[in-house]
Amino acid sequence: SYSYAKSMRETWGHSLRLRLISQSVSQHQSILKRLKEHFIAFQGGTLKVIIEYCTPEATVPLLLGKRWTVKPEDELLDRLKTELPPHDIWIEY
Repeated sequence: SYSYAKSMRETWGHSLRLRLISQSVSQHQSILKRLKEHFIAFQGGTLKVIIEYCTPEATVPLLLGKRWTVKPEDELLDRLKTELPPHDIWIEY
């Protein structure tokens, strides 16, 4: 189905940014594995993926390689919202 928001993301969006707050290593491994599965399901799109890794000391943006560009589908955003708080997921235009 047609989504005006998806159309705008495809036309004007240049990256999908996720904020990952510092947690234990095992928690990160688990969430990164699930994020990878979501990215694979929507691979080959127009949006670069940037994961902002945040600790109390610093924030580091990690730009994933070209292989990890994703399609800006509503379903992808919905899936990501099951993994991270909605305020930690956004499209950069």
